[in-house]
Amino acid sequence: DEIKRIFSEYSIFAFLEKQLFEKSKFVSLVKEACKLKIQGSELDILTEREKEVLEQISQGLTNKEIAENLFITTNTVKRHLKAIFEKLEVHTRSAAAAKAIGEK
Repeated sequence: DEIKRIFSEYSIFAFLEKQLFEKSKFVSLVKEACKLKIQGSELDILTEREKEVLEQISQGLTNKEIAENLFITTNTVKRHLKAIFEKLEVHTRSAAAAKAIGEK
C-alpha cells in the first residue's frame, strides 16, 4: 500500500532495479514516459522559493518588496526571476503571473 501511495503521489509509473538494469528496457521506459506526458502543474518544476517569489509577483509586488518579505536581497530575487522565466518559458513578470494565476 505504501509503495502504491508513493507511486501515485509522485506520478511514478515504473522503476528499474540496479542489479537488473538493461539499457534497452531503460530506453523503452523513457520513450513511454515521453509519450505519456504525465500531467501535473506547470509550476511543479519550480522550487519552493521560486513559487514564493512567483506568488508575490502575482500580487504585483516589486523586487524590493519581495526581497523584504522573504528576507533575501534584491539580487537574489532577480536570480529567482531569471530561473522562473526560463522554467516557465516566459519573458515578462506579467506572463509569469498569468501562468501562476491560471494554475489557481
